[in-house]
Amino acid sequence: MRAMEEYLRTVPDIDWTIMRPGRLVDGDVKRPYLKEPETPSRRYTTRRDLAKAILDDLDSGADVHQAVAVTSR
Repeated sequence: MRAMEEYLRTVPDIDWTIMRPGRLVDGDVKRPYLKEPETPSRRYTTRRDLAKAILDDLDSGADVHQAVAVTSR
């Protein structure tokens, strides 16, 4: 994974976003998820929150060429 991330950072003509969830757990989307640069600051991410974060990011393109940590609140 580290090699893949290092490679992506060297290729400017590919739009990429690295999503780093906390420990994945089952659960509902009840509150907005938290998205921070690089490393998760909380313990877990629901699978639904991660899926929503990925879809939201695809729509917005806000985090192209960045690594973001997604965690549930």
